[in-house]
Amino acid sequence: MFDWDLRTDRLYTSARLHQLLGYEDGALPNTGRGFYQACYGPCDFASPLEALLAEPLPAAASEFSKLGLRLRAPTGDWRLMDLHAVCVRDEANQIVRMTGSIATQAESAAAASERTQAHAL
Repeated sequence: MFDWDLRTDRLYTSARLHQLLGYEDGALPNTGRGFYQACYGPCDFASPLEALLAEPLPAAASEFSKLGLRLRAPTGDWRLMDLHAVCVRDEANQIVRMTGSIATQAESAAAASERTQAHAL
């Protein structure tokens, strides 16, 4: 899980997120910019917010159903992840906070399969 306050750039990342990426708990920076520098490739995006909003999002949308990300592990290899987030907007309709979860794409596929099977019953 994560919680990112874009006004202050403070970022909370859970122990599980650290584990998924191969980091020791608490090893990831606690700012959006620091996380971006640690986990994104140098040519991927210009900023952390641009990285998260790389796919078009309608102006009034407050939730990403699924956004694919490529994040770098401390070993230098890349992990394909899916981000699910809820956005909070200010009176000018700018995103000021994001809260959500990140899972490996394999975990996302397994969960989708389980939901499909449960729905079929």
